[in-house]
Amino acid sequence: MEEDTENIDFQSRVRRRMLLRAGYDPMKSLDDLTPEELEAMSEKLLRRPQFDGKEPMVTFGSVFWLMAAIGTFYYFDIPVAIRADPNVDWTWTWISVFFFSVFAFIAGYFCIIANYILGVKSDDWESHIPGAIPVAASAFLLGSVFATVGLWGVWGWLTGPILFSQFMGLITIISFLP
Repeated sequence: MEEDTENIDFQSRVRRRMLLRAGYDPMKSLDDLTPEELEAMSEKLLRRPQFDGKEPMVTFGSVFWLMAAIGTFYYFDIPVAIRADPNVDWTWTWISVFFFSVFAFIAGYFCIIANYILGVKSDDWESHIPGAIPVAASAFLLGSVFATVGLWGVWGWLTGPILFSQFMGLITIISFLP
């Protein structure tokens, strides 16, 4: 019985803290609020916080993936292994380079040309060129599969985790760009 009381007390404290953050006057009863005030308060409570320059951009996850990418890059000596290892299947590797290039071209078009030059916002990318995003996603997936097949002879079953950590490190670096 005592645990239930503590749980209810904790829930009421959390609820009170959330209401105070949303601008609720504790001297006012919730029954006295108009529907517009309740709607505005619920919007404040449910709205996802936007980055306003005060929140840290560096999180545990970004540091983890960046360190994992650097560690695998250093430990497995990726550039030397790809250049010098005779077990690299260059046919599949060049096919993966082609598909990654298609993906990079489409991503570059949307992120630089469409966004900054043409003024198309990211919400309108699908209506701007409807087939580009599925083509880019397919190109990236095919490039990933072909890169894994092409480099399988070098690292074996570790190829997937190595390439995944490199991809996540790249995404983390890109997320730091303006």
